[in-house]
Amino acid sequence: MKTLPAILAVSLALVMALAPLTVFAAGTVTFTSPTSGSTVSGPYTITGTVSPAPTLPDNMFIKVTNPSNNVVDVADVPVTTGTGAFTYSTTTGTGSTWPSGTYTITGTDSNGNTGSSTFNFVATHQVSSGGLALQLWATASTPINGGSSAQVEALTEWNNGTFASSVTFKAIVITPNGQATQVSGSPTAVSGQTGAYWWTVPTTSLRRDCG
Repeated sequence: MKTLPAILAVSLALVMALAPLTVFAAGTVTFTSPTSGSTVSGPYTITGTVSPAPTLPDNMFIKVTNPSNNVVDVADVPVTTGTGAFTYSTTTGTGSTWPSGTYTITGTDSNGNTGSSTFNFVATHQVSSGGLALQLWATASTPINGGSSAQVEALTEWNNGTFASSVTFKAIVITPNGQATQVSGSPTAVSGQTGAYWWTVPTTSLRRDCG
């Protein structure tokens, strides 16, 4: 006759063998801000959702990397139970770690769900001249297709608060394969606003399958 402990052990083993396995469906992380491919400069907010929404406490680890894949910003923020929403307010940086280009946002939550998005950043460049520094802010439509035109806007200002005039610009288009091509196009001063320029940069010399 089996002893009571032996009978209990066999019963527990049968229960464990017959119990159904619990399978957790893989979730997704979707970023809603900044919009993928948009241009960011200065303070901005990273928002997104985890789907399906967690029913237990969850956290999102956010990482921002620059065009050289170096980490320039990290955060660990809570995910709202029931909705899956998360948010992180931050700002762009300056210096050599924040060059102009495409930045990647990656998010991974406590359950291993991941997602990513990108944004563009245009660095503020300064050129020294006799104790003064010329500050330049520029933005352009991107990406563009070969044969189309890019709309470019620029604002130039000396660090003493006065706007710069008679500024010379050079436009360069970089294709997906890394080829840099100088293109023609002359800026036009914005009427009534010294230091502000805009111009259309044609790219007819580029192949149409290049961006």
